[in-house]
Amino acid sequence: MELVEFSIPHDDDDYWCHSVHVVFLNLPNNLSLDQEMTVHINEGAKSINDHGFRGCCKLTVVHLPSTLETIGTCAFMGCSMLTSITLPDSLDCIEPRTFSGCHHLQSINLPSNLTSIGHGAFQHCESLISITIPRHVTHIQENAFAYCTQLQSVHFILVTEIDIQDNDGDDEDGYYVVGDCELYSIGSGVFTDCVNLTSLLLPNRVSFVATDLCHGCTKLESIIFQGNEVTSLGTSCFQSCSNLSSFTLSTSCSSIGFSAFEGCTTLSILINLSSTKIKSVNMCTFKNCSTLKDIVLPSTVDSIESYAFE
Repeated sequence: MELVEFSIPHDDDDYWCHSVHVVFLNLPNNLSLDQEMTVHINEGAKSINDHGFRGCCKLTVVHLPSTLETIGTCAFMGCSMLTSITLPDSLDCIEPRTFSGCHHLQSINLPSNLTSIGHGAFQHCESLISITIPRHVTHIQENAFAYCTQLQSVHFILVTEIDIQDNDGDDEDGYYVVGDCELYSIGSGVFTDCVNLTSLLLPNRVSFVATDLCHGCTKLESIIFQGNEVTSLGTSCFQSCSNLSSFTLSTSCSSIGFSAFEGCTTLSILINLSSTKIKSVNMCTFKNCSTLKDIVLPSTVDSIESYAFE
């Protein structure tokens, strides 16, 4: 028996899905999905349990109801043929590894009310080209987008603009701003090995650039810190970003981690850190930065560790 499309009623939570087999109480338990499949979940459903569709490698399209409030951990992990999915605004959290290993996922809308993205939520989504992070997201956990090798752009919604219209529906003065980006925490390795990512702007509330944040992003050309809040850069945060040519650190920066810029082979001839408050140039910080000729250090530096400029 072949199944191409089916619906899940909102009051039926007695189902499970594993590998290429789907079992319902009211369907044959040897049901095999030998061709592409579409899933409709009816209005009224509020949750998809942990591992709900994990490993359904023939699943291509999922229609979610506007009533859905929770998608569990690893719910769509390994759905390697899933190409797109629209998440309802009723969701405020994406759990860990929800879409990990969805190799053909090309696009996904993140709900406007989203506040957090769990660790590894989209890692190994190798077909994902761009992602827009809603304004209310406060934290993105480690490896959330790691190994998304086709990811080219990451857009943080920095402000929300509302179109102003008069009683006749005509535009008045354009827009007014509701509020700025609420993101303050980005975990380690979030964009590791996103080899097609070319630029990244970090919103102004982010104060710590995490370990391995963009490690191995070989096409990254620019990194912009929107505000003056960055106080430290983590270990290997931009290691092997071989196209990174320049960066500017804020006056608040007091620490740069080991190997932070190691292997940045096209880094500018001159790097000026004189306005920062760093006290040490750590081990391997600028190792193998072959084009770097001059660096201006602040008077606060009291030590330069081994291999810092090897």
